[in-house]
Formats: sequence, structure tokens, C-alpha cells
Amino acid sequence: KIKKVSIKDIAKKANVSIGTVDRVIHNRGEVSELTRQKVQDVIKKLNYQPNLIARSLASKKKLTIAILLPQASTPDDYWFFPQLGINKALREIDDHRPVIISFKFDLGDKEEFIKHLKRLKGEDFDGLLTAPIYPEELSSFIKNMSHDREIVLIDSLLQGVETDFVGQDVKKSGEVAGKLMNLLIKGKRNSQILIPKLVSNIQSIPIIEQRIKGFEHYLNLYNPATILTQTTITIKSEQHAIPELKKLLKNQFDGIFVPNSRSGLVVSNLSKNASIIGYDLTSENINLLKSEKLDFIISQQPERQGYMAIKRLFNKIISNERSTNKYFLPIDILTKENLDNYVNNQGDFDSDIGY
Repeated sequence: KIKKVSIKDIAKKANVSIGTVDRVIHNRGEVSELTRQKVQDVIKKLNYQPNLIARSLASKKKLTIAILLPQASTPDDYWFFPQLGINKALREIDDHRPVIISFKFDLGDKEEFIKHLKRLKGEDFDGLLTAPIYPEELSSFIKNMSHDREIVLIDSLLQGVETDFVGQDVKKSGEVAGKLMNLLIKGKRNSQILIPKLVSNIQSIPIIEQRIKGFEHYLNLYNPATILTQTTITIKSEQHAIPELKKLLKNQFDGIFVPNSRSGLVVSNLSKNASIIGYDLTSENINLLKSEKLDFIISQQPERQGYMAIKRLFNKIISNERSTNKYFLPIDILTKENLDNYVNNQGDFDSDIGY
């Protein structure tokens, strides 16, 4: 059994008083920089984990977490899944009686997003969980936000702003998709690959473009004769028939790379066989994978993103930790053969590496 490190152990190792260690941990009172560094070195060496639960319960301060995420239009919408992880994390910290301020916005409605940001300016919150759906507006908000407020992003990184992040390395996941496609087309030269960008919000294009950049990078290295055709089509949330896509899909493509969760729209408008790689475990995509209408799905683990983001916010707020951390989740490749086991164990995750 591993002995839990205590403040007393740290004080003894650093040759200081328990009170000094307490002041360093809680960042209060006067401690010389030399002593502070010595204590912090010992804390790191002994891998001391503060008792956040006791600290939270002892605090009289209300813990307030704000959540600003897109509204899921159906239980099969991608944005439904982060909420499952968020709910799990909130149940685990329920004893601390956190106050939750939650704002939802339509994915394609920038004005609604801006309206919620303005409302957040007037709210007293300790931490914010959000996703950079509208990067410029969110960047401006964060840069003008009080420095004592924490923020954790999910789904994608926000360039130029230093925040915590939980999600996938978007470009690398595109490279993985490129390798899978190269295997599917058996390395044939001059293969025709379609990349349909089906979006309800043109603002979500940057994350899709990063995936495509990774996809192109891999194929340019290992199969440079591949011919890539990209198309961008704006769709409505419940739209199924897409004449423009249907017409395009009458052409013969060896492979189709769908860089978001819209694989079902491609399959429903497809008249000729093609190898298809998509993203995200929506129930529609699960059924398509089982019926072998999709070859591979790359999972972003959105439930785990939501869970870890809330846990990270909670830990940072309670511990007054000022550092930022970016945790890139594994790039999971799913096939018909490994799908059931993966789906059955989707909820089996914990906070991981301090999150």
C-alpha cells in the first residue's frame, strides 16, 4: 500500500515548519522565494496531492461553474455527448454544492453566442467550460476576462489564447484518417478521394480544415498521386436530401473522407460504392459501421472531454492552481469488429492525470 504524503512529510523533507508548507500550498502569507521554491520542489518530488475535497468542504465560498456549449438538436447530435460527461462529473462533485450557470446556443447562431457572452460578463463565476465555435468572439471575451477566473476548452484549441484544453489533436487525427484511407485504396495511384464539408455553421470550418490538413499531409507523403476533391455545403440541422451532394456523388470516388459527424448524409445520398471514413459515435454512424456502409469511425470521446473539463475546472478553482494544461485524448479507430466493446465501455473513464 502506498503511503499518502502529508504536509508533515513535506515540512520534514524541506526542513521548514508545517505552517510554512501550508502557506506555500495555499499561497497566503509571506514566504521567501527561496523557501517557497524549496517547498515546491519537495512537493513535486514527493508527488503530493492536496485533499481537494476537504478544502472545498471547509471553504465558505460558493463554487460557481459556467458552461457555454452548443445545444444538441437530438440525442444523436454530437453535442449531446459532452453533456453526458459533464453530468457525470457534476454528480461526483455534488457534495460541494456547486452553482452551475448553463447557457446553450444554436450551433449556427453567432448572435446568440455573443448574447450569452455578454450575459456571462455580468455573472460572478469561478470557471468556464466552453468550446471555440466562434473563435474571434471567444478570444476577445477571454482576453478581457478577469484573470482569477479559470477556463477549460473542449473540442478544439483556440489559437493565441492560453487556456486549459481537453480534446483530440485535430491535425494528427486527420493524419490517422489519411493512413487508413491509404490502406483502403490499397495504395493505388491516381485514386479519387472526395472530402465533403457538410456544415450547419460555416464557423466550424477551421477545425474541419485542420483535420483535412492532416489527411492531405499523410497522402502527399505516401501517395502523392491521389486526387483530392473538396466541397463545402451548408446544411440545415434536420436536412437529409442534399441535391448538390447527390449530384456530386454520382461520380466514381474510390474513397470519401467525412471530417465531421455527417457520414450518414453522405451514405444516404450515395449511389455508388466507395470506402468511407468518418467521425463520432452517433447512433446513425454506429448503425452504418455495423452494416459496413462505413469502414472506419474516429472517435473524439466527447463524453470524456466534458467529464475531464469539469473535473479540471473544479481542481483548479479549489487548489488556486495557475498553470495551464493541454490533454490530448487518444485517437480511437473503430471498426465493425471492435465497436460493441467500445460502446459498452464508453462511460468507464475517470479524471486521468490530475484532471
